[in-house]
Amino acid sequence: AAAAAAAATANTAAVSSASTAPLVLSNGSSRLSLPGSDTDVLCSVRAELVVPSAERSGEGVVEMNVDLLPSASSRGGGGDNRRRRTEEMEIAAALTNLLLPHVVDRSALCVIPGKYVWRLAVDVLVLTCDG
Repeated sequence: AAAAAAAATANTAAVSSASTAPLVLSNGSSRLSLPGSDTDVLCSVRAELVVPSAERSGEGVVEMNVDLLPSASSRGGGGDNRRRRTEEMEIAAALTNLLLPHVVDRSALCVIPGKYVWRLAVDVLVLTCDG
């Protein structure tokens, strides 16, 4: 537990500024700027009650979406939409596979097994990225 607290403190210290001003159509949002860089990220979470799938009737759903502004793409600013979309999908897949299993307990998102679960839509918008 002490190691987890130390890691959380270290991660918090890495964020130079954070704002939690809510976005209008969001249940929660934040904006992060990384220290010593021009990286600026906006994150929004929306929640809604849905009927669960038959295969996972006791688990909620988490959907991750990442959008990069053209100037935020690590493969250069500007115009190649296909390349930028590929990069967005790669980042979303990495966050979904590496982060979500350790952060979100999908069974805790179950309200009534087989009837209602929470569906969380996590939208990440990278406004600027310096690598």
